[in-house]
Amino acid sequence: MLLNTRTGHCWQTNNTGACVLEHLLAGGTGTSAADELRRRPSAADRAAQDTLVLLSIAQGSETGALVSLPVARDGPAQLSFVRRCLVLACVAMARVLTARAPRILCHVLETVRRGARPATEPQAARARHAVVTVSARCAGNGCLQRSVATALLCRLQGQWPQWCMGVRTEPFRAHAWVVVDGFPVGEPDDIRFCQPMLTVPR
Repeated sequence: MLLNTRTGHCWQTNNTGACVLEHLLAGGTGTSAADELRRRPSAADRAAQDTLVLLSIAQGSETGALVSLPVARDGPAQLSFVRRCLVLACVAMARVLTARAPRILCHVLETVRRGARPATEPQAARARHAVVTVSARCAGNGCLQRSVATALLCRLQGQWPQWCMGVRTEPFRAHAWVVVDGFPVGEPDDIRFCQPMLTVPR
């Protein structure tokens, strides 16, 4: 059982979660906890998901409200009416998806990306810029919704960037972002300290 003494909320952990908590209390990190669980066949497919959810709960945040820095923007993107409607649709769909469990979110993204071409950095950057133009939440601390909406918008154009969700531990921050050819798109330099724990494609 995991108890948040500030809010009074409690969570019943499964066997995987209990192992993760034990590992963290012993001084391990989220990444090392996930690696340890991957050595157990019965927990391998849930290792990263359970680690990330448990870390988010331990920090008092929900999966759909991960901590991130607001986006630094050069100015709003110039969008046609049709383009703006498409972007808003992607933002709305991302809001729905990010309210789901990480494994469900990843399953949906894995399904949606099938048949897409790899996105280029300019394509992903334009999609991200459009998303933060129409959504104050995505331009603020809503990194999870922002990253998912960016990936979905790219998919409407037949492309897909790599979607990532992970953590850094010192200081703790859970974050979500998109990557093209190994380079995070539109992210600050300290993104290099984040360890991806869920990615689509893997």
